Amino acid sequence: MNKEELEWLLDIATPTGISYSGDQTITIDFANKVINHINKQKEILDKIKEKVNQYEFISGYYDDNYDGEDTTYSHDTLKEDFLELLEEIE
Repeated sequence: MNKEELEWLLDIATPTGISYSGDQTITIDFANKVINHINKQKEILDKIKEKVNQYEFISGYYDDNYDGEDTTYSHDTLKEDFLELLEEIE
């Protein structure tokens, strides 16, 4: 969702969840929860992208400068990092 769509959620929300014409809508609290959840997801995805870039840099660095020692950022470590970040979404 882009910023405009998130603002639209707040535009249709009412304090009671009932529109002024009597139709059911969403509450302001619920709209804010949705917006906060989406923003948190975006934050986590940005962190994941950062980790991927970090992993690619480290792997590329060690691949280019390989001296026989296994000093690369392990796939298990990367997996653990991603799982930790994904747990933050819940």
